[in-house]
Amino acid sequence: MKNILRSGAVLALVLGLTGCGGKAGEAIGEMKKLKDEMCACKDKACADKVAEKFAKMGEKHKDTKATESQIKEAGKIAEEYGKCMMKAMGAGDMGGAAPAGGEAPPAAPAQ
Repeated sequence: MKNILRSGAVLALVLGLTGCGGKAGEAIGEMKKLKDEMCACKDKACADKVAEKFAKMGEKHKDTKATESQIKEAGKIAEEYGKCMMKAMGAGDMGGAAPAGGEAPPAAPAQ
């Protein structure tokens, strides 16, 4: 869960800036690759490794400026990334049901 929050914070840095910038395309390309990596994960260990890469990517691009359309595109990628992360960590597609171990996963923060 900590990695999910860390990735969300990094994403906020990437998406929080607007303006014109050529490096935004590079950042979005990296996000797509990491989203694909996350969606290929089948367990928490894999998801943790990809989340670390995502955090580093976010730090690298934290001052990157993006256009409105780039921000929207990055938001869609981030949403897919998050769904894949939850699934890899064992919280995906449970329909709110509690996992076999007990308590239900925490609700996703509102956007």
